[in-house]
Amino acid sequence: MFKGSESLLKLPLEEKMRRDRSHSIGASHRGYKLIGNQVLQEETLADLNQQRNPSHDARSPKKRFPMSPNIWPNPFHVSEDVFRKSMTEYYSKIYALTLQVLDILSAGTPYGRDIFKEFRSDDPVAALRLLHYPPDRSNRPEAVRR
Repeated sequence: MFKGSESLLKLPLEEKMRRDRSHSIGASHRGYKLIGNQVLQEETLADLNQQRNPSHDARSPKKRFPMSPNIWPNPFHVSEDVFRKSMTEYYSKIYALTLQVLDILSAGTPYGRDIFKEFRSDDPVAALRLLHYPPDRSNRPEAVRR
């Protein structure tokens, strides 16, 4: 998975922008997100990271809202085995782990094993978020993080 993420980051900007999230449908935000393209709070600086947000590739079977398919890197530039397959496998495993954690948590509550049942779904709205923060090469003391 990390090798795939690294391969994606090494692509030329032009190739990354062909997979930009602006090509996704609805609120799914699938695809690449350019450095400085996200501001989470008014009057603050943009986040200095690159993002890639893959998720399961279903089109929302329950039709709750439009879901875009994943916008995968061109296999000519990044092997499907290195990126797409590893991301898909990781997503499936981490989703299964999430359901196991919900089962464990529910077993420890006085409310019964079905307490989180309404939150389980075969149509999850969850995505991986691959982040890359470039190194801060400034010499400004205020840029130093502790």
